[in-house]
Amino acid sequence: MPPPLKQKSFLIRSLKQGSTGAVKTWPACEVLLEYLVRRGGLRDTEEKLDAISEGSNASVLPVDMTTSAGTSPPSPSSSVEFIDPPTMDDDATLNIVELGGGNGTLGVGLAMALNGSHTEAKKSFQPNAKIICTDHDHRTVKNMRFNVMQQPKECKVGRAVRAESLDWGNEIGGDDFTSRVEDQFGASRATTDNNKADPMQLVTHVVGSDIHFGHTTLDPLSSVVAAFKLRNPQINVTLLMKERNPENNPDVADLATEIEAKVSKGLEDEDDDSIIGEEMKDFSVSVRDVLHDEFENMKLLEC
Repeated sequence: MPPPLKQKSFLIRSLKQGSTGAVKTWPACEVLLEYLVRRGGLRDTEEKLDAISEGSNASVLPVDMTTSAGTSPPSPSSSVEFIDPPTMDDDATLNIVELGGGNGTLGVGLAMALNGSHTEAKKSFQPNAKIICTDHDHRTVKNMRFNVMQQPKECKVGRAVRAESLDWGNEIGGDDFTSRVEDQFGASRATTDNNKADPMQLVTHVVGSDIHFGHTTLDPLSSVVAAFKLRNPQINVTLLMKERNPENNPDVADLATEIEAKVSKGLEDEDDDSIIGEEMKDFSVSVRDVLHDEFENMKLLEC
């Protein structure tokens, strides 16, 4: 995990917003960035849920993102046990895929926060975190690439972030996207018994903010999340979204149920002695309320 963050790590400049692709930054993006890099959100999902008060139900406790969360011990009803990020081993790398990258705010923010600033010109610079920002709209991807290249050179964001097209579904973009994952993240961590390891084994995190809009995204989004988990059970998925119609249409809860169903179906199609099947036999999706000073009806989905 990354070292303690400097405030300037959050500086985001020249994020172009206009008629090409995404035209705004949703509130959930800023909240998710804070959760991931300041509130321990990049820790393993199992570790985060295990740290909640003993005997409590992790799926219902809220995530406290109010301004007081970092200044006092968590209350019994809070699941924020990690305020300061732990230290990162020298050879550890976070390989993050963002779903629905929009204008690139989250990807650029993660790169700046997790890799820090590098004022010296070091040809051997290797980022602690590498990010692939994705979107299905080609104009949006082009806009994200523009924003990545506009960041200060000393931050080396262009060395850590790339933007790619990705249509959601159970094939995770097919061979083309798999090749891009391998290009970005390298093959050093991909280890399986096969002659050629699946590059999805390189991915450590899948993240996304405000990417679910009810029935229109339920099937494709649940499909791509389930596919990531089936190809690599170690991937930590963290999605933060606003509940659009919480009383009559619990969008995020429906999404969690659909992900669980598709993972279960995928495991049924595996061999009985599948290693992945053994790792995923207790798979479940956690959905929790997010407490925030300014924004309401926000939900955190983790698996």
